[in-house]
Amino acid sequence: MHWTERVMVLAPADQNAILPTIINSEGFWAAIGVILGFGLSEGSRYIRSKLRIRNLKRAMVEELKSIKYQILQKKETVRQIISALQQSKIQSGITIRTFDLAYKKYLPELYEHLSLKERNCIHTIYEHLLLNDELLANYEKELGDDLLRKVTKDPMGKHLSHLKDMLISYEQVEKWIESYIKGDPADVLHVEVLSKNPQAKGKRWVSMKSPNEE
Repeated sequence: MHWTERVMVLAPADQNAILPTIINSEGFWAAIGVILGFGLSEGSRYIRSKLRIRNLKRAMVEELKSIKYQILQKKETVRQIISALQQSKIQSGITIRTFDLAYKKYLPELYEHLSLKERNCIHTIYEHLLLNDELLANYEKELGDDLLRKVTKDPMGKHLSHLKDMLISYEQVEKWIESYIKGDPADVLHVEVLSKNPQAKGKRWVSMKSPNEE
């Protein structure tokens, strides 16, 4: 048995007649409308997302700019405490806590949009500052407890050393903040060095810890 395949070939005139019919049909324009609507919706969503990320990054930078001025005040407070200690006096270390709204509220959303160096720099800046805030807030009580219990021979000398280390910590954080604001975040965890020299992973890097953590 032989099968014969029949193919319908439309004449040019018939083809020209079908095209206007398709274009003029409601289904055609409905499909076009759906496609355009989807494209516009996705395009609008993409643009809004990009604008939001840009605004959040800007908010982070603006917060760091404000923190730079906070650090100046905190350093002055630490210097006053040091001066008082050197005269065997105790001065309160309470200061306004570091601004951290952008850090706590926006960083989770920004995380995937930041480079590894940016994330490391941001975390290190804020963790050093928040740690110093805690140390300053508890300084007066801890010094009083040390004097009362006489745990060490020279409690004032011990706290004096910690406060001097804190000044060094603030100065280092200022440099990290400046690098981030300029768009070239410091490689605070030495990611580039470690990636180029894996054998260096066992080495101790000074800037990974604040002086207070020694």
